[in-house]
Amino acid sequence: MFTVVKGVLLNPLPFPEPAALFQVSYGPLSGPFGPRLGMAEQHYLEFRRQDQMFESVASFAFHPVTLTGAGDPVRLRGAAVTLDFFRVLRVNPIAGRVFLENEDQEGRNQIALLSDTLWRNRFWG
Repeated sequence: MFTVVKGVLLNPLPFPEPAALFQVSYGPLSGPFGPRLGMAEQHYLEFRRQDQMFESVASFAFHPVTLTGAGDPVRLRGAAVTLDFFRVLRVNPIAGRVFLENEDQEGRNQIALLSDTLWRNRFWG
């Protein structure tokens, strides 16, 4: 139990300036554990529009994906993120690039970034 608490609560996040990162969540009370984590898209857009407190704001939602065309099909943990996601975390990919400004337009949102492990194991790095 201590390992979980230490890894989740006591160790700093593996990003530059981890104390400056905040997760904002909004949701109705649901069950004994209070509000569910997350924010509806319209609430996020309104929060972002009115925000005067944060340097920048980004959003993410876990989104499992199925990888095909590189060996046997495999189900992967994935996330859909907003354009500013990597800028907020102050991280850049080791290779390639982050999202461009116009890539959030309809029909241009099929961009993927791969983890180093996936890149090496499935695409032979």
